Amino acid sequence: MRRLLCVWLCVLLVGVAGVGSAGATHGCAFPYETTDATGTVVQIPEDPDRIVTLTPSAAQTMWEIDAFDEVVATSTYAGYLPGAEQKRVISAETDQAMVERIVAVEPTLILVPNASHDPAVVGQLRGLGIPTVVFGERSTLEEIADQTEQIGRLTGNCAAGELRATQLRTTIAAMESVVADVEQPGGLNSFYGYSSGADTFTDDIMATAGVRNIAAARFAGWQQLNAEVVVTGDPEWIIAPEGSPIPDSPAYASTTAVEDGQIVYLDTDELQQPAPRAVNATATVLARVHPTAHRALMAQGPWYPLQDPPRFETTTVALDDAGTTATVTVRPTRPVSEVRITPSWGTPVTADQPDDTGSYVLALPVTAAAVGGHLEVALQGPDGLESVRTLGVEPTEAAAPSAVEPAAQLWLLPVLVAVIAAPLVWLYVRRDL
Repeated sequence: MRRLLCVWLCVLLVGVAGVGSAGATHGCAFPYETTDATGTVVQIPEDPDRIVTLTPSAAQTMWEIDAFDEVVATSTYAGYLPGAEQKRVISAETDQAMVERIVAVEPTLILVPNASHDPAVVGQLRGLGIPTVVFGERSTLEEIADQTEQIGRLTGNCAAGELRATQLRTTIAAMESVVADVEQPGGLNSFYGYSSGADTFTDDIMATAGVRNIAAARFAGWQQLNAEVVVTGDPEWIIAPEGSPIPDSPAYASTTAVEDGQIVYLDTDELQQPAPRAVNATATVLARVHPTAHRALMAQGPWYPLQDPPRFETTTVALDDAGTTATVTVRPTRPVSEVRITPSWGTPVTADQPDDTGSYVLALPVTAAAVGGHLEVALQGPDGLESVRTLGVEPTEAAAPSAVEPAAQLWLLPVLVAVIAAPLVWLYVRRDL
């Protein structure tokens, strides 16, 4: 009985010694494992903060989830994004030159487009131990929302990716709703003589805007159009990217679209990049083809990305010397109606008035649970649209001793109890053996 008591006590003491305070998680933990479009399992060991986007759609998505500051290099066609001029541009004539340029920026994650990726380049990058994720083709706006959420997860910006994906899905559903009962005229996408058929996200842009893509009944993907398709289809509307001339041919000249001047020119970056702003292209088509439905849509807004949400300029977190208070300074790019901070260890705090510099300063009490925790910072614009950013809580150099010591003492106490008590219990039991 005493032996059983001894074993039970020792197990109990060891168990108590192992109890500690675990850091809070926000569903974006690392290391993280994912399977990309090539079927390769990619391990991302830690939250990446030096990201290379070899596709402009990934760069746009990073900008839209307010994480463009984590991007260190982009592809050539991402130069339209604000701040892109500060990033290294990755372009080269040979595979080896491209690999060298990428490696030079010391990336912790590389995002690669499936349509144009070079397996040799990807293989070299993976051989160097750099996490490299290749994306699949996107053929619908819903898949763009999915990719937005995926990029948020891969880059450690889960809350922002989920929010933008939800906003996109809400806007897409609203556009589908306002054109559900209207007549859908035939249309054609024209790009230097080529057109998008079925199973392309351009086809889905047209369908969501209430336009029937006449090429979708003829082929899938992208193909060069012949005169027969143009003449027999007689599109009432032609959708084209800015700068792409409509072919000067008898076939096109005979269409209702050309005769009535019903040609919709769209921002090339919005129409041709499967990223959040493709929804803007959809809304532009909707406004031209179905103006009444578009007015009804806008009356129900606001809608992202049709209206620009509030944006972060800077966010900082500082602990005081005592390690008891965290001061969060949030500076948006323009005034907002509210800044809300939700700590993983306590109740939310809000601020609706900026200081003289345009920053919102909020103070939060810090407990031992805050160490390793996180802050979810939300901006609410005057129109109700939100943006969110998640910040980790790491003690500053000055605050580190004060912030860590209470947790360390909690770990030390049960260890000391176990070390002192276990031999005493064993001696007590042996005395009567």
